[in-house]
Amino acid sequence: MHAALITLTPGHLNDFCDCQKAKVLIVVQPIMDVKARWNSTLVLLEQAYPLREFTHQWLKNPKYSE
Repeated sequence: MHAALITLTPGHLNDFCDCQKAKVLIVVQPIMDVKARWNSTLVLLEQAYPLREFTHQWLKNPKYSE
């Protein structure tokens, strides 16, 4: 759900990447789950877990709090 919202527009994605820039060397974007492949959910979770701090920070932005 959050990955879909973050990648919805280039502005959303840029704001999400900006949340990471002060704390990490390489900015990572969330990936979308591909329901046709069983292992895609595992890959999605492995990537999403380290991004949780940045997702929470991004969601605190009044533009995205709804």
